[in-house]
Amino acid sequence: MPPYPDDPLTLREHQVMELVARGENDAQIALQLGVAPQTVTHYVGSVCQKIGAPNRVVAAVWYALS
Repeated sequence: MPPYPDDPLTLREHQVMELVARGENDAQIALQLGVAPQTVTHYVGSVCQKIGAPNRVVAAVWYALS
């Protein structure tokens, strides 16, 4: 899902959340995107903060339903 003008998420956050919603872990996502696992963790935390989700599971469900 590409970002739209009022979208709170960046393109990279969308890419990460797409993979999180598919059930990938941080190490798997990191390999696919060519970043460190810690970077993936940072992106997931950023998304959780932006949408008010308490954890990655809630964020993944929010993403999958949006």
